[in-house]
Amino acid sequence: MPLKYILLDDKNVQIGEAHIVLLAVGMLDSYNGKWDEDIIAVPGDMDESVSAVEVAVNATCSGMCSTTGPAWGGAHAVVTKGGDNEQSTITYMSSVAAKTDVSHIMPTYYVDGAAVGAVGVPGYDSAIFDGPDVRCDAEVGKTPGCIVFGHTPNVTFSKSRYRGAAVAYEWAQKNLTGKFGDAGHLLSRYIDPLDPEAEKRRAKTCDRGPYSFPRGATGVPNDSCDEYPFARSWQGGNDGELCIDITPRQTGGVWDVSGVAVDRGTPPNAPCIRAHVDKDDNTAAGGELGRAVQSDRILDGESYQVIITP
Repeated sequence: MPLKYILLDDKNVQIGEAHIVLLAVGMLDSYNGKWDEDIIAVPGDMDESVSAVEVAVNATCSGMCSTTGPAWGGAHAVVTKGGDNEQSTITYMSSVAAKTDVSHIMPTYYVDGAAVGAVGVPGYDSAIFDGPDVRCDAEVGKTPGCIVFGHTPNVTFSKSRYRGAAVAYEWAQKNLTGKFGDAGHLLSRYIDPLDPEAEKRRAKTCDRGPYSFPRGATGVPNDSCDEYPFARSWQGGNDGELCIDITPRQTGGVWDVSGVAVDRGTPPNAPCIRAHVDKDDNTAAGGELGRAVQSDRILDGESYQVIITP
């Protein structure tokens, strides 16, 4: 935030002007409901009559939040002309604890400062400005954590790492009418209280009904049924007979949708795919989804994007 302060003579007429930039720099921890924010005062242009700027910063935060108090211990930091940055730290602590707690938090900064010089009277002035909208919760994982509200959560799968699993998800996004999980067709996390691990929803897609998934039928070693959309999404848990069965394979040593064979079903409006995927890759991709749920704090019912990278 750019700030301007003036120096006055004994008749309150401006005789000098000074500029500084105030920065509040912090990194939220999605695995911790506590974070530090560096308060940095950067010297800018100052008239000849101005030797420095005195600046004090305090911060409060709304919601279930508290802070350690003002920067520089409540004193005014002296930002000298042509000098170094002045820096302090304010710590924020969210009190979310219970599984049902979700709190929106917004820091507010109170700034007081003035230009000072060998002659003249400091023209003290104050400013108030708000920080980012932060969301903290204790609903995901074993610890509370915080994210910047408004960010679209995502889970990213690399084809080189998750191989057939990532290719299957990409094929579904490119070939099914639903384009499940892309930027315009987000998935929604879903937790069934009677089936929290989605075992029944997954079985409905892979193992029950007249079209039980034919593991091993296409020659994939350690074959498993990888369903998409995920059983833990609102869009998942479909009847297996409605899905398109596919087998992703490497093409010229590269995992790509060009190597996907369609084994059963063809309608582009199918609500799901079932892919023949090595079980280790299937399990690893499931772990990546679980990590993304916690790192992006994806709450039950919240939408998220599925991104596929090379």
